[in-house]
Amino acid sequence: MHFKNLPFLIFSLFILASCGKEGCKDPAATNYDPDAKKDDGSCVYPTAELKIHSPSNHAMFNAGDTVHIHAVATHNEILHGWNIHLVNTSSGDTVLFKHAHEHGTTLNIDEHWVNDVTQHSDMNLTIEVMLDHGGNEIQKSVNFHCHPM
Repeated sequence: MHFKNLPFLIFSLFILASCGKEGCKDPAATNYDPDAKKDDGSCVYPTAELKIHSPSNHAMFNAGDTVHIHAVATHNEILHGWNIHLVNTSSGDTVLFKHAHEHGTTLNIDEHWVNDVTQHSDMNLTIEVMLDHGGNEIQKSVNFHCHPM
């Protein structure tokens, strides 16, 4: 009588044994689960971070002042360089463009520009950091004002 249920019991144990825990199986993900047997597509990856330390948003610079540009980009993957665009939005002119093809998990960006505008000018500084060679990037911008000479 006990043997009637044996096939059902064996079948149930087989099904339970073949079922594995689902989760993220990628060790590079922030939610990696070493016990997961099946990847469920839930992996979450760390994002790159870009902080512009100077100039500050809405800062004012007088004629002849040096605008110090300092930013730091970090990521757990290798970054692939950066671009700086400083545009006088009052005239539409690009007054500074710099590019560096650096590799590292931390990129320190240190440049400068001397205020030589001839009229009151609103400025936009945009920094782009390349995450790879495929065109993926992060960017941040700040706006500031320059007084004329």
